[in-house]
Amino acid sequence: MIELLQLGQRFGYDELTAALQKAHALGTADAAVVRYLLTAASQPATAAPLLPAEAWSGEHYSRPLPALTHYDSLLTSAPGVSGPEVRL
Repeated sequence: MIELLQLGQRFGYDELTAALQKAHALGTADAAVVRYLLTAASQPATAAPLLPAEAWSGEHYSRPLPALTHYDSLLTSAPGVSGPEVRL
C-alpha cells in the first residue's frame, strides 16, 4: 500500500488510478503489476532482433545423431557380467 502511494507521488494520482483500474480489470492488485503498468509506457518498446531463416539453415546448426551401438553391447552382456555386486 505504501509503495502504491509512493507511485502516486511519482507518476501522479490520475495515472495511478488508471493503472489500478487496469490491474483490477486484469484480476490482480499486486503493487508490482501496478508499477509495471505505470512504467511500461515510458520504456522504449524494443524487441531483440530475430535471426533470419538463412542463419538457421547452415551446417553449423545441424548435428549428426549419436551412435547408440555401444549401448546394445551393454544389454547383451548384462546377464553374464561378473563383477562387484551393486547394492542399493
